[in-house]
Order: sequence, then structure tokens, then C-alpha cells
Amino acid sequence: VPDHGTWTRGHYPVMIREFKAHPLATNDVVFIGDSITEKGNDWAARFGSPRVKNRGVAGDMTQGVIVRLAACRV
Repeated sequence: VPDHGTWTRGHYPVMIREFKAHPLATNDVVFIGDSITEKGNDWAARFGSPRVKNRGVAGDMTQGVIVRLAACRV
């Protein structure tokens, strides 16, 4: 994703691999965003539902979110 800093360029692929290792399912509720979302940690526990998934990436920007939205389709 263009314009990401050095740390984010390293962190972003790690998070994408993590997301791919835990794919979304139909009827999942997806939180997608930046560090506020990622650092919210276990959104499933906060909302009391295993269907709630955290897809936040610290340092992400609008371009990254748009790219990742396609991956949220089930």
C-alpha cells in the first residue's frame, strides 16, 4: 500500500497472513480499520460473539482498508 512508513510496511504483511490463516465465514461481523481497531484486541469477547472478527491493522490508511475490503467478502 503506498505511503506506509517502514514499520507499517513490515507489519502489514504479517497481519494479512494472520487474516488469511483465519478466514471469514458467512455472517461474521468484521471490524476493519487502523490501530484503534487492531489494538481493541478481542472484539469477539467484547461483544460476546465468536462471529465478531478483528481485521484492524495499525498504521493502516484508507487505501489499505479499501484493498482489504475485497478480502472480507465471503
